[in-house]
Amino acid sequence: MNLFKRCFILILCCISSFNTLLSAQESKDDMAIAMQFYEQGEYEKAIDLFKKLSGNSETFFDIYDSYIESLKALKDEKGEENLINKAYLVSGEQPLFLFQLALFYERIGNEKGAQKQLSKSLQAVKNNSYQIQQIALFLIDAKKFDWTKQLYLRGQEVFKKPEIYTLELAYIEGKMGDFEAMVSSFVQYLSGHPNDLYAIINLLDTEVEDKKKADILEAQLLAAIGRNKEDLAALEMLTWLYKKQEDYASAYSQIRSLDLLKKGNEEQMLEIARLAFREKDFKTALKAYKYLIEKGENNPYFSIANLEYISTQKSIILQKKNYTQEDLLQLKDSYLRLINGRIQPSQIAMAKIDLADLEARYFYNTDSAIAILSKLINEKDIHKDLIATAKMDLGDYYIMNNEPWESILLYTQVAKDFKGTPIGEEAKYRNARLSYFKGDFDWALTQLKVIKGNTFELISNDAIELASFISDNYNQDYEEDKAAMKSYSEMDLLFFQNKLEQANKIADLMLLNYSGHPLEDDIYFMKAKISEKLQDLESKEKNLFHIVEHFPTSILADDALFQLAELYDYQLNIPEKAMNYYEKILLDYPDSIFVIDARKRYRFLRGDKL
Repeated sequence: MNLFKRCFILILCCISSFNTLLSAQESKDDMAIAMQFYEQGEYEKAIDLFKKLSGNSETFFDIYDSYIESLKALKDEKGEENLINKAYLVSGEQPLFLFQLALFYERIGNEKGAQKQLSKSLQAVKNNSYQIQQIALFLIDAKKFDWTKQLYLRGQEVFKKPEIYTLELAYIEGKMGDFEAMVSSFVQYLSGHPNDLYAIINLLDTEVEDKKKADILEAQLLAAIGRNKEDLAALEMLTWLYKKQEDYASAYSQIRSLDLLKKGNEEQMLEIARLAFREKDFKTALKAYKYLIEKGENNPYFSIANLEYISTQKSIILQKKNYTQEDLLQLKDSYLRLINGRIQPSQIAMAKIDLADLEARYFYNTDSAIAILSKLINEKDIHKDLIATAKMDLGDYYIMNNEPWESILLYTQVAKDFKGTPIGEEAKYRNARLSYFKGDFDWALTQLKVIKGNTFELISNDAIELASFISDNYNQDYEEDKAAMKSYSEMDLLFFQNKLEQANKIADLMLLNYSGHPLEDDIYFMKAKISEKLQDLESKEKNLFHIVEHFPTSILADDALFQLAELYDYQLNIPEKAMNYYEKILLDYPDSIFVIDARKRYRFLRGDKL
């Protein structure tokens, strides 16, 4: 090529580049002006420039949204429809714009056209995950949740994978208010993604507080387990649901199934046993403990299950209308078999502490209780916390045996060794209680104030109640108050020492001598406690009822009501009366600490599934 030709081509290239740059600059300027018109609401002027700019595929989608909004503003429906169709072609036939066209038809009131276009749009969807999610976001933004659901179902169809998009479907179904469909999607999703179980549980936690929704979830989970008995995620979620509903018998069944499938589920079984015990579902607690025991000595919870199994038996016996000496002897034999068996030293120690409690408080054999614990506190390889517990109980038994100086020594040792801990604070409380028993109310209050001042969060409810009781009823300026409190503390000590007939005589004398005194409701409450220990349930009922009837504003009124309700519920087996008293707590004492438990039992007795 000669020099002239080369120069000519170079000049042409320069002119072409200059024109391209000029055209690009012109487009840029036009776009800036068009956007300025659009933002100022001068839509007709903006559209004139948008039309010109829409001819360039490179700038088409830069102005598309503003162009659409301008046409909407001018109600140019034909222009809007044409622009959407053009966008579909310029984009390389992206289905997103077909959905936008369906939405346009619906907006202008062409329902038939919208449904026809929606059907066409769904058919155009291919197995392109990014594309499906892009369309879904567009539809969600437009609040077209029903269309979004159809889109995800189409996605399952084109990918030939019914398990995909289940989580997305659950979200959409939730938005649509279709709880049953949402739960169905969650359950289906979990079968393939069990590791996401607790994320799903968190999403449903507040929802299933509604009984109808809880029933729906239960039905879906049972159906899933029916289809696949090894669906661990469904079993786990059903267990969680039953625990949340405090249906411990059903939870036990599910945990047992889980353990049979995957083993190593002992911790959950122990948890359900303890929860059932706490809620006085002793039948379920026994079944759960027994299951752990039957797994054998290699089970890490074998020892604790044995111990707590006997504790549950003890609660069942004491709840009976009339337990017998034979019942207590069988309980004692259970403890002795446990102590002489092959269980962990720590559990043997705890069994000895429980056995000593049985000897002192139910067989009234304090010498035997003292002998058991005196030996225990000198044994080696026992955890220091258990030794401290044994020492404090031993101190109690010395009080019962009229040896208070031994008690002071033991309580003081524990308080010193466990300073600033809950055990240490409990030991301080027991020392203060001993001062109260002896009638030294000023010193008892001084000790209780120190406890509250040092570690309020560690103080027991008993300590707070005792401090309040002394402060409210002891006035050293009035001889009658001093004498009344002295008599009451003597009665309280006798009750503590299991000298029940003597305690009851003082109570009767006080009712004669201090009629109308602020302690009167407390005396009736003490008589109710004495009656319970004597297994005189008729007398217990009478004394509690007297408080409810004659002292409705007393601090003890709600406590008396709750005890009456439990008496009819668990011991006298008169559920109708129990319901009446539980309901009375809910209606008359809404701030009572017993409201939650009263509501649970009321609903249970009414037949609600909690």
